Amino acid sequence: MANDPGRERLITSILLGAAGLVTVIVLLVHSMTVSGVSRFPEAGGGKAGVVEEASLGFPMPESADEPYSYDEAGNILLFDPGRAPVLARLGKRVYKDSAESSGWYISFSYYRENRDIYVKKILPDSVADVSVSFRRWGNGYLYFILDQHRLFRASERGSGVMEITRSLFQKQPRLRPNVTSIEFVDKGYGDGLALHLKSGKMLYFYPRINRLYTQPQPESAAVAQ
Repeated sequence: MANDPGRERLITSILLGAAGLVTVIVLLVHSMTVSGVSRFPEAGGGKAGVVEEASLGFPMPESADEPYSYDEAGNILLFDPGRAPVLARLGKRVYKDSAESSGWYISFSYYRENRDIYVKKILPDSVADVSVSFRRWGNGYLYFILDQHRLFRASERGSGVMEITRSLFQKQPRLRPNVTSIEFVDKGYGDGLALHLKSGKMLYFYPRINRLYTQPQPESAAVAQ
């Protein structure tokens, strides 16, 4: 059968189109799994990006020879310009040879590297389950809430992890006995906390500017001056 030039051109066009599609898919997957920055929202005035995920959001590889088993409660991926992404995680470590060391740990690791930058035990092994939420505020610190009633603060690389629940209401002493739970306000509403009160009402507290509101405030109006 004689070659059909039109048919050959059609086949060539199809092959070139398929090759181009494969290239686009490869580049897209690469940008999502390696750089990550382009598809994630930014926080802190555009100077740092963060990603909040549940326990399966950004699982780190666990080595078979780790001295403990691990159960993750939650994590957050932190981006800073010119620096390697850091994954902050809260999880329960049950050590195979040391029951005393077992418990709930906050850890900071370079993303995709099984190497801790900073680790701190914050709850004992006797605690069966924990809920956690993370948020990075405009001052650069990472904050996380345990079980909707304990607030912690850490630097972007994990050093200086401390609980600040007790000092949270120092300038609002009448609030403390009336608050039943706390959570972060929705993104876009500044560095604030939603306070659930015994009365069933809610208040919105912005500790960096020490102000209380009955409604969450736009980010532009709820930042430290």
